[in-house]
Amino acid sequence: RNPDVAYEHTMYLDIERLRKYAKDTFNWGVTVNGSRWDSTFEKWKFIDAKTTPKPTSVAEASAAATISYQFWDTSASLFNVKWSYDSATKLYSRNMAGKPHVDKNNNEQIKVTDVVILFQEESHADDDYHDNLHLLYKTIGTGQAYIFMDGNMIKGTWSKSGRTAKTKFLDSFGQEIPLERGKIWISIVPTYSKDTVKVN
Repeated sequence: RNPDVAYEHTMYLDIERLRKYAKDTFNWGVTVNGSRWDSTFEKWKFIDAKTTPKPTSVAEASAAATISYQFWDTSASLFNVKWSYDSATKLYSRNMAGKPHVDKNNNEQIKVTDVVILFQEESHADDDYHDNLHLLYKTIGTGQAYIFMDGNMIKGTWSKSGRTAKTKFLDSFGQEIPLERGKIWISIVPTYSKDTVKVN
């Protein structure tokens, strides 16, 4: 979509076309080899005002009107991020490199309901790519996490038991934190950049 950046950073997909391809090519649909693919699927938990009480972790939340962080050192400032919360819309607006981060599909600034930051161990891929720039992140295991919603921050942990397991967001009591329904943005930030996170 953008001829000025590396090919691997221009990819996106259409889920309906992907499902059609799976059906037409492999005969994969709701069932795979006679079993429903979603029979063991574990969904994230969400806050439902009618049926779900506010989680205990909300009591631990602190105000967070703005969130800023960087992924790497100051030489990579083009990737520095800032989110600003609007209490009227209950959405976080994303800025990157000091200006609004615009969605090319609609030319509007990216806005989401939940922002989640996962701190994970970073390492180089050692795949012979130029200057060994490709990076890997340890996504299986556990680590610290910050969850932002409703203009508040909850400090918790993330947990993922295996490659196909769901990543869970847990509070200090070990309970899964239900999210607000809407668009969710998840950032994986290397553990050594944790100190760059600023919340006001």
